[in-house]
Amino acid sequence: MTQTDVVFHRPDTIAAALSILSSAAPRPAIPLAGGTWIMRAALRGEDTDKTFVSLANIASLHSIENTGAGLTIGAMVSHAALAQALGADPAHAGLRMACAASANPAIRHRATIGGNLCSDGFMAPDLVPALMALGAMVTLQAPSGERRLPIADFLRGRGARSAAEILTHVHLPPPRGTAAHARALLRQAGEYPVAVVSVLAGCRDDGTCQSLRIALSAVEPAPRRWETLENALLDRPLDPKAARDAAQARIHDLHPRDGVDASGWYRARLLPQLVQRAFADLTRPTAKGDPQ
Repeated sequence: MTQTDVVFHRPDTIAAALSILSSAAPRPAIPLAGGTWIMRAALRGEDTDKTFVSLANIASLHSIENTGAGLTIGAMVSHAALAQALGADPAHAGLRMACAASANPAIRHRATIGGNLCSDGFMAPDLVPALMALGAMVTLQAPSGERRLPIADFLRGRGARSAAEILTHVHLPPPRGTAAHARALLRQAGEYPVAVVSVLAGCRDDGTCQSLRIALSAVEPAPRRWETLENALLDRPLDPKAARDAAQARIHDLHPRDGVDASGWYRARLLPQLVQRAFADLTRPTAKGDPQ
């Protein structure tokens, strides 16, 4: 690839970015966030002869706003910045850990929350399962207007969505419950996990689990909820060993992928241990309410 193979735009507004994305021809145009996934495109054998539309100069995409309706996070907020901005509420503990542990320090200061969500070829994101556990929503803007949808719906359709559309914000509901995040790396080396478990639990006064979300990443080609495990652990105390045993009994519900980093059987073998670790990290919840 030479310098002339790439066309690079730096718009200052969302409207200007959308205009470029919708009118780019004959080559495809794609939004560029932190660039940590795209910069490795050549290693994956992907074509980089494209028009890139950087979102870095759009000020509204770098903000984190705390409202009565929860947190609104701009798509260009980095992992490191989000980790620092999240408060001490136990419901955000899993997302804080995901942001603070992802990749390495250099990547954490550059990689963005929007890029983590939009990189559908990246199968081991840390932030995505933590956001799924929190019940996050995303806002998308296109020339035709704006729409907001649950993160799970976005993930299912992100590969087919219009190129002239930008994920602008992530919305977190008011925090309720307690969260944890557990991940496993390859023993030899590696910055990215081979299995991730994120949990958000809300408990009654007697300690039994009233509401529960368990989300996985790196295990299958895309992050997902583990609903059968959630249902098995509802109305029971938050017991790490019982959670591990229930996870082991429901491994057959999953379809762990084989990859160059790890085989499917190895990912499956790690999951019960990660579930146990996540449940052990959950402090006794005091918040009530259903995070679902």
